[in-house]
Amino acid sequence: MINYKLKLMTADELLNFFKLKAPQTVDAISTGAGWEIWLQTELILALRGANQGYSGARELPYPSPLSRSRLDIGIGHNQEYYAIEMKVESPTRAKPFLSRILKDVTKIGYYAVQGSQVKLSKYVVGIGYGVAAKAQMKQYSIDNAGKAGYSEQSGLGILLIVVS
Repeated sequence: MINYKLKLMTADELLNFFKLKAPQTVDAISTGAGWEIWLQTELILALRGANQGYSGARELPYPSPLSRSRLDIGIGHNQEYYAIEMKVESPTRAKPFLSRILKDVTKIGYYAVQGSQVKLSKYVVGIGYGVAAKAQMKQYSIDNAGKAGYSEQSGLGILLIVVS
């Protein structure tokens, strides 16, 4: 078991976390549905485990007009806040995987921390295993260099998009 503790919450550290978790993620995928929740929880616990004062929660409400939507992961640290949406490939969804990721990019653009002046960083993470999904994510990172990073680890494609 990898006991990875995030010390900083940069885009590179976040991508590295998912790369290091890839072998466990592959095992989790083989169990069927629900592994996305496990991975979200692992991220929160890794940040808390660093003893740097991070707090985190899942399924936080979006402000209006998306008040029915939920943010996958919210992380707080000092006067900084991180909003993270995760999209994982599903064998039962016909829609192209990259389209689903980009829908989350649009959605997270609406996310705000109500009544606060904290610095807010927004990320969308896509995790796919199919040949087409990995090719789409890789090409997206090339086309959007500087705002997106891509890595393949243990057969998984991992795309991280920084949303401004």
